[in-house]
Amino acid sequence: MKDGLAVLGLVILVVLVVLVYPVLYFIGGALFGWIMANVFPFAGQWLVDGVRLLGLELNPNNLPLFTATISFIGYFFKSSTTVKK
Repeated sequence: MKDGLAVLGLVILVVLVVLVYPVLYFIGGALFGWIMANVFPFAGQWLVDGVRLLGLELNPNNLPLFTATISFIGYFFKSSTTVKK
């Protein structure tokens, strides 16, 4: 019985990691973009101008969606490095 519960717990954990964490990253990115656009509008404008330098058209009103999308994509490309001496 304990092995069955352990497997069930592992399945639930995997589902949470696969389904919930990317959504949390998207929401966090949208919140960051909203803060940049509304609370610190000068910094939001700098970010929009920087994206425009890359050749992408970005409206300041779409900044929360842009940052949410970038954070969502970035979730799948996380890596860690270790330094051995």
